[in-house]
Amino acid sequence: MMKMLFAYIQGGDLFTGWMAIRESWTTIFSNTETIRFTITNTKIKILIIKLQ
Repeated sequence: MMKMLFAYIQGGDLFTGWMAIRESWTTIFSNTETIRFTITNTKIKILIIKLQ
């Protein structure tokens, strides 16, 4: 199964692939003094692995 990674920053472009997303976040964090995130519509998956 092939998975694609996409990211969209409001007011910006749609990035496809890990390298493009990583570069966009590097640019954001290197040029931002403070930043606030509002996280909505979250889903959590819990994976339990039984060790023997």
